[in-house]
Amino acid sequence: MFSKRTPIVGLLCSVFIAAAASSAAEYPSGMDSSRLLARVQVKLTDPEQNRLYNLLTDFSNRGHFVFEGGAFTRGARPFHLVTIHVDKDTDFQVTNFRLPAVFELNVYSRASEESWRPYWSELISELSSSFGTGRVSTVK
Repeated sequence: MFSKRTPIVGLLCSVFIAAAASSAAEYPSGMDSSRLLARVQVKLTDPEQNRLYNLLTDFSNRGHFVFEGGAFTRGARPFHLVTIHVDKDTDFQVTNFRLPAVFELNVYSRASEESWRPYWSELISELSSSFGTGRVSTVK
């Protein structure tokens, strides 16, 4: 019933699914990847990562934004993926995919800068106050 090619087809399907899942995890749902508008990196120690999570949760609650995500593992390494849905056109995404101690905060939006910039500035200000300005840096 199955040919000798069946394992290869299964392997190719697995690779395709893994690549699609990885790509989907990198960009918020519905957001066009070309619309990355701003990025900031924050370098944190392990204990500070809980403070970051709490800061993001509080920020979302105060702004009445939708907060999604959390921690997961790939292999033995923990990763974090949090998306803050500011509105239907704007998401703030927080990940540490590249390095465990470096969190990238990204803005994806189809809206004008005037609509998301005040919230972004508020969040970056809170990060700088909480972790120190020397550990929060803009990435171009």
